Amino acid sequence: MVSAISRSPAQSWWDPEFAAVAASMTPRAPHTLLEHPYTSDELVSDEALVETFDLHRDTLECNVMGTDLTREDEWSYVDVQSASSAEVLQAVHDGRLWVNVVGVKDGPWGRVAGELRDLVQQSVDVPLQRTSLNLVISSPTAMVYYHSDPNHTLLIHTRGHKRIWVYPALDSEIVDRNVLQNVFGGQVEELPYRPEFDERAACFDLTPGAAVAWSTTAPHRVENVSGLNVSASFNFWTSNVERMRSVMAADRYLRRTWHVRIPGRFDAPVRSTAARALARVGRRLRPEPPIPRLADAPPTWVLDPSVPSGARPTQ
Repeated sequence: MVSAISRSPAQSWWDPEFAAVAASMTPRAPHTLLEHPYTSDELVSDEALVETFDLHRDTLECNVMGTDLTREDEWSYVDVQSASSAEVLQAVHDGRLWVNVVGVKDGPWGRVAGELRDLVQQSVDVPLQRTSLNLVISSPTAMVYYHSDPNHTLLIHTRGHKRIWVYPALDSEIVDRNVLQNVFGGQVEELPYRPEFDERAACFDLTPGAAVAWSTTAPHRVENVSGLNVSASFNFWTSNVERMRSVMAADRYLRRTWHVRIPGRFDAPVRSTAARALARVGRRLRPEPPIPRLADAPPTWVLDPSVPSGARPTQ
């Protein structure tokens, strides 16, 4: 457990020790600090970022946030459809915004996505089920609330200075299992946060050339320290992650539809098999109603460079 900023030397990019971690990544695997080579102007200059925005307007998401870490409800989607890519980037420079280019496939970052996919696949002993590279550009004072993702993550930091806290995965004292089920269902990412959780976290200062990796379900949060921040989040799913997703989905269905809770650790083989079998039978008798997904929520803010945050509510 590290409760202060980690100053331990980073490992060299994709050395044998990290490859071993990637190969054995489970929800209980450690986080790992590395160095990486992806810091060239071709990737991170303002001109390169505008080009990446232009190539991916259909998958460009923008968010605005508050200042209270415990108010995750203040994280809102921002409509940027009427703004040019240059205007979006300028608003991020000047405001308090977080832009996520989801599933980058084209341009220089698209080539990076391919390189990372090959590197990770060489390190794991099972085929990758799927991968995605998301490019994250954020304001100098932006933050990301305490949350969890349903995938393994390799975060590559390329511009600016940010601080990230990574918390133990599957720690029932800081992550409620029912909420995790919703994370895997796509309903929510943010988790209830209390400052005392930081005592359990490893905290890293990330400057250009640094990277950190963690396993699925490990909660994390981010605070930018200075400058426009640019990071690439390489997300990957193995068969273990997909199995966890199916178990979480079965547990959620049984709890919501039949009010049944199966005792025991969710990833125990006998328990997980029983949960999925019961859910298959239950769905034949009582289909699961559609579940609202976080990604389907419409924007409630619109880009507005004239206000300090860079966005304003639509109503």
